[in-house]
Amino acid sequence: MEEFKTTLMPWTHRKLSKSKQCCLQMLRKKALIDLFKCMGNACAFTTNDGMEMEYHLLGHDPPNEIESCTLSCAYCTTATTTPRGLVNHIRENHGPCRFQCLFCFYRALEAENVLYHQHYYHSASKDDVTTTIVELPRNERKPQTDYLIEMCTSFQSNHKLLTCAVCQTTHASISLFNEHVYLHRESTIKCPICPKRILKVDTLDHLNHHRTDDYKCLYCNTIFKTKVLINR
Repeated sequence: MEEFKTTLMPWTHRKLSKSKQCCLQMLRKKALIDLFKCMGNACAFTTNDGMEMEYHLLGHDPPNEIESCTLSCAYCTTATTTPRGLVNHIRENHGPCRFQCLFCFYRALEAENVLYHQHYYHSASKDDVTTTIVELPRNERKPQTDYLIEMCTSFQSNHKLLTCAVCQTTHASISLFNEHVYLHRESTIKCPICPKRILKVDTLDHLNHHRTDDYKCLYCNTIFKTKVLINR
């Protein structure tokens, strides 16, 4: 058992409390390639999906376990206070690393760094480099179907659609609604948000006054004024 105390993160000299069985599961190639690795004592969960990792951490029981090793980073000595904080830390600080050691959790931006690491910490291994280092995909895996359904449901229930008072058609954005009103002959329209009637030419200004922005994040429902901001 003692030999597995530092086998996952030998470069940190950090002694873990994971069982031998958990260590062996997390040293499989698929688990090593996954970006997010749970450091809970009795857990071998890994995933390449940040949202899935966050949900997993929130489900840890008993609650006091989440305050200790569970919220520790698998790549450095950082520990956070929330699951989202840990996911963000890993994604921002370790996500860009493209090369993974296949003997432990170590990964780096450059393959040379992994070679130096293996020479120092895994000197007993004389395998071909193509079997000891793997180049990782650049992007985190996209959310699974369940998450997409959840986000779409959230969008439909939270996003305020603009309804035309003349024909009752609905529009998801101010720009589309503004184009639509010119299909009707009336020179004025009823605002889809307040009781006022407004001139067609004033539609954009009036609706912007209500702050019904066009760009709304499907993940957290945060509203943004421009595409540039939401893409960040």
